[in-house]
Amino acid sequence: MRLNYKKINWPDFLKDYQGNIADSALFELTPIWLAATAEYVLPAQSLVQMHCLFELSENHQEKLLIAWPLVHESSSKHQTIIRSLTSFYSAVTAPFFMTDSASTKKIDDEKVQTQLLALLTYIKKNNTWQQMSLGSFEEELSQLISSHFNYAKTYARADNWYHDNIADFDSYYQQRPSKLKNTIKRKQKKLAKAFNYYTHVVSTEVEFLQFFPVYQAIYRASWKGNEYSFAFIKQVCLQAIQHNKLRMGLLFIEDKPVAMQLWFVQCQTASIFKLAYDPQYQQYSVGSILSLALSEHVIEQDKVNCIEFGTGNEAYKKDWMAKKRDRVTLQVFNERSFFGTLLALRYMLPAKIKTLLSRQNKG
Repeated sequence: MRLNYKKINWPDFLKDYQGNIADSALFELTPIWLAATAEYVLPAQSLVQMHCLFELSENHQEKLLIAWPLVHESSSKHQTIIRSLTSFYSAVTAPFFMTDSASTKKIDDEKVQTQLLALLTYIKKNNTWQQMSLGSFEEELSQLISSHFNYAKTYARADNWYHDNIADFDSYYQQRPSKLKNTIKRKQKKLAKAFNYYTHVVSTEVEFLQFFPVYQAIYRASWKGNEYSFAFIKQVCLQAIQHNKLRMGLLFIEDKPVAMQLWFVQCQTASIFKLAYDPQYQQYSVGSILSLALSEHVIEQDKVNCIEFGTGNEAYKKDWMAKKRDRVTLQVFNERSFFGTLLALRYMLPAKIKTLLSRQNKG
């Protein structure tokens, strides 16, 4: 197979190739999410480039196989850093695969791995860089990428709680801890005795625009305080609801919204993105009651078979999810660069010495 490598700027890539991208496993891996990240969250002077691998036919026709959006930044020390197109709003990242480039689009597929490693080789050799910050990735993808570099270390790990193989809502809820189920049942009765309340899932753009300012007010009043970029959240939600990917849940007390949640639905997976409630009603567990309503909605109406909670190891996530997996961020240094080698010595050598001494002491 003859291959060709190109760098294409972000707007041109979206214009020419967005329609060829295979469905992403999660909404935050879609061009919608990444375009909003590039527009609202990246530091000034950041350059987003699509690193693309093409297959060349005998008559020199190009077929795009894989594309990886990466950010090129110049530091104050005149070093070039390449990093994933992510932000603190992102829980995971992955390259784009094209609709006809591989059989499964999964990283455990040999063809996909071959394409990704070929692209990595081109990126390493055809760019000026001293270090890369890549991730966070699913564990298998992080291992594949890490094995391709001489100087690569795990920079961070995060937990992703999830529940898969969901058949229906009743079986999912039966698996929840008794303490959670009893608490919700008790709080529902308490809330119903004190107030008229109901839940609602926003389904139209008009409704979303009506309630988004309310969401902002609840979020600011909650324990979470202010948000870094409501503009980013508004943009991704507007785009999501236009593609029927957003589930904005609201809990009303006496017709006043007091709890709101933002979930995304993509490829039979529901991703919980934002949770907030008015602390005035904390005693009624309005957040848990709303989570229950949204869980039932995405399982019964959207037919999802997996729900996932982004990253974080907060205790309440264990009540709603059955499993946990790692998300890994890698720090990579360029062995072909003098400054890259110095950085590798600075950040990797002490840990290697510590490990060696520990082994010797045990021996």
